[in-house]
Amino acid sequence: MVPAPLGDVSERFHSPVKAIIFCTVTGTLALIALVTIPQASLLGALLAQVAAFILVSVTGIVFPYRLRHLWEAGGGHRLLGIPSVTLAGIGGVIVLGSLMLMFILNSTINSAFGVTARLSLSFMFGVIVVGILWYVGAYILNRSQGVDLSLAYREIPPE
Repeated sequence: MVPAPLGDVSERFHSPVKAIIFCTVTGTLALIALVTIPQASLLGALLAQVAAFILVSVTGIVFPYRLRHLWEAGGGHRLLGIPSVTLAGIGGVIVLGSLMLMFILNSTINSAFGVTARLSLSFMFGVIVVGILWYVGAYILNRSQGVDLSLAYREIPPE
């Protein structure tokens, strides 16, 4: 899903040095923007992270039903007949969804962030849209090269 050089692992350091440098540079640019642009705030990044964790929670809800054999092989545990990871996912969606709604709809919080509220929401939705576009683009590019990405998500590879 990302350019192949970012996945290269250094023989010397035994880590993905190019990916670490890329993250360091983009993170530094984001910090510079945060400090120098008056309308920028951490609220947008926080909302994007909350949205990502909501997606993880939804994945936890459906995992035992979508990939039952993997869930059971991992020692799938039930509580009151319901997979415990599903219950945790439901709790995550409720708590994180409430937190996101509080950040967006609560006038006290909105007034604390004042001029950044609109920019923060735009950033959050922008991150989601860019992620979706990146995935679709990578999917189409790989499909045109004969690579079926759906196979990567069918089963977790063995260690």
